[in-house]
Amino acid sequence: MFYAAKAVLLTKDIITRTHKGTISQLNSNFVRVGEFEEMVWKYLPLSETLREEADYSITKRITQEESDEILTGAHIFIQRCESLISQKI
Repeated sequence: MFYAAKAVLLTKDIITRTHKGTISQLNSNFVRVGEFEEMVWKYLPLSETLREEADYSITKRITQEESDEILTGAHIFIQRCESLISQKI
C-alpha cells in the first residue's frame, strides 16, 4: 500500500521519505481535493498504525478481524491507486 501511495503521489511530482509523510501528502493532495475517496484512504493510516504496533509493542496482538479488514482494505486501496495512476498517465 505504501508504494502504491507513493506512485500516486509521483503523478504530481510529490516525493516523500516517510510513511507518515506519504499518508499526509496523499490526504492533502488527493483526498481533500476529491481525487481519492477518504473511505479508501483510511486504510493506509490504519495499516500503518497496526504495523507499528505489531513491530514495536510487546503486548499488541492483531486479531483475525483486524487482519481481514486490512487485507480487504489493501485490495481496495491498491485497485484505487492503479485506477488513479492509469487516469493520470
